[in-house]
Amino acid sequence: MKRKLVGWIMCIMLFISVLPNLAVSAGESWWWPCPSALSYSSGYGMRTYNGVTRFHRGVDIPGTRGSQVIASRSGIARIANTNNPFANDRGRCVVIDHEDGYYSVYQHMSDYAINDNVRVMQGQVIGYVGGSGSGGEYTYNAHLHFEVHKYSPNNALTILNLDWSQGVNTPVTSTDPKAFINPNAPRPSGEAPSNITIKANKTSIEVGDTVTFTYTISNANSRYVGIDWAGGSRYYSIPRTYCVITEGSNEYGYNCCGGVYITVKAKEITASISANYTSIGVGDTVTFDYYINNATSYRGLGIDYAGGSRYFSQSLDQTSGSVSHTFTKPGLYCCIVEGYNTDVYNCSPGVYVKVVDSKPIDMTISVDETNINIGDTVTFKYAIIGATVKHIGIDYADGTRYNSIRTYQDSGSISYTFTQTGLYCCIIEGYNNIGYDCSPGIYIRVTEPYQSPTTFTTYTDNDSYRRFHTEITNLTCDAEYIVASYDSGGQLLEMSNSGISAGEGGCEMTLPKHSGEKYIKVFLWDSLKGMKPLTEVEKITL
Repeated sequence: MKRKLVGWIMCIMLFISVLPNLAVSAGESWWWPCPSALSYSSGYGMRTYNGVTRFHRGVDIPGTRGSQVIASRSGIARIANTNNPFANDRGRCVVIDHEDGYYSVYQHMSDYAINDNVRVMQGQVIGYVGGSGSGGEYTYNAHLHFEVHKYSPNNALTILNLDWSQGVNTPVTSTDPKAFINPNAPRPSGEAPSNITIKANKTSIEVGDTVTFTYTISNANSRYVGIDWAGGSRYYSIPRTYCVITEGSNEYGYNCCGGVYITVKAKEITASISANYTSIGVGDTVTFDYYINNATSYRGLGIDYAGGSRYFSQSLDQTSGSVSHTFTKPGLYCCIVEGYNTDVYNCSPGVYVKVVDSKPIDMTISVDETNINIGDTVTFKYAIIGATVKHIGIDYADGTRYNSIRTYQDSGSISYTFTQTGLYCCIIEGYNNIGYDCSPGIYIRVTEPYQSPTTFTTYTDNDSYRRFHTEITNLTCDAEYIVASYDSGGQLLEMSNSGISAGEGGCEMTLPKHSGEKYIKVFLWDSLKGMKPLTEVEKITL
C-alpha cells in the first residue's frame, strides 16, 4: 500500500514539474532575450551577493553594453518608471504582458528601443544591455536580468501594481526562466521578413479622408500595416502626424520598413448666423438661424456684450437649425455661433442685436417727392430702433389706413407706387414688448397727370385766354399758369402768372394787357416738375 502511495506521489510531482512547459507549449515558444550572449552568470533561486542572501527571481545574462535585448515573446510592452514597483534597483526596465497569464521582465538596460504601452513582436528589439539601477548608472556590470512570471488570473491587479515581494498569498508566481528558455538552444537561424516597403497616395489630409497604402513584404508569416503616432506609440483616432509602417514576423525574427509620415489636420470649421430681429425691446425674443460644420467636440450659440465679454451661451446639438433667446437686459449684443473640434476653434461673424428698455425710438421717415401723379413711385427712407415689428404706414389725410408696408431692417429704403389720387400722411411705426410709437407724418399729394389742352382760343376783347380739353371731363382749375411773351426775334420779354378759373368748356386765365405784336407761350407751373409748356409759341396782336 505504501509503495502504491509513493508511486502516485512521484507521478504527481513529475506532472507538476513539467506544468510550466506544458502551459507554454500551447502558445508561442520563448526566445533567448540576448542574441549576443548565450549563457547566464547567475541563476534562479536563493543566492548570496555582496554579503546579502536573498531570493533571485530571474537569471543574469552578461553581455556587451549596448547589445540588443529582444522580446522573448510577443505582447504588450510597458516601460517601468519611478512611479511603479519596478523602480529602485531594477534600473531601466520593460515588462511584457504576453496576454496568456505570463509576463517577462527585462532589467538594468542602458536605454529603451520602444515607447510605453506598445505592442511588440517576438524578436523585436526593446532595449539595450546596460547596468542601470540603484546607486547609479554603472553600479552593476553590464548584464540583463531576465524574469518570467505567472500572473494569477483570479487577481484583478494590473501588471504594474503586482506584489513582487514573493510574500504570502502573492498574486504572482515567480518562475525559473530556464524552464522556458534554454541558452544552449538559441532562436533558429534563418531569414527574418525582408523586402518590406510602404507608400501612400497622400501624406497630408484632413480628418475623415482616406489614404491608400501600397506595400510589399516577403518571407513573413504574420503581416501588418501599423499606424503609429509620430513618436512611436500605436495610433488612436486624434488628428496629428502618424508614422505608417509595414511589419512582419516569422520564426526567425521581426522586421519593419521605414515609416511613411501622414499629417492629419482637423477639418476647418465654417459657421454662419442670422437673426429675425436686430433691434428689440427688453423681453422680446430673437430667433437665430445658424449653420456650423466640422465642429465635433462643441458647438454653441454665444451672445456677447458688444465689448466682448460673454452674456449667454447655449450648446447646439445640430449642424444647422434655429434657436431662440429672450433678452432680459438692455444693451448692444454681438451674437455668434461657435465650435471646436480636436484642435481647431472657429466662430461666425457676429450679428448685432440692440435691446432697449423703452418702446421703439429714433423713428424718422423722408421721401424723394411729395407731389406726384397717379402711377408715380415714391421712395421712402426710414430709420427705427428697438422695434420687433416695423411698418411704413400710408394713411389718408383724415387718419384712416390706406396701406402699410412691412419692413424688417432698422434702416433702409422702400419704394411704393401710388394708384389713387388723394392726400396721404406717411409714417414709420413700430412695436416691441414694451409699447408702440411712430414718427411724425410726411404728406404726399397724388393727382391726375397734367395733359396738354387740345386747343387754345385766340386772345379776345375781354382779355382772357381759354384752355380746352375735351378728353378730360373732371378738369380742375387750381393750378398756376405762366405766360411768357417774346418779341419777333424770340427774345423773352416778360413772364407773368395769371389767375385761373373755371370757364365754359375749360379753364380760363386772365392775361396782362400788351400793345403791339407779341409772341406768347403758355406754361403750367408745377413745383415738382418745373414749367411744362402747354402750347407752342402763338403770335397775337394786343
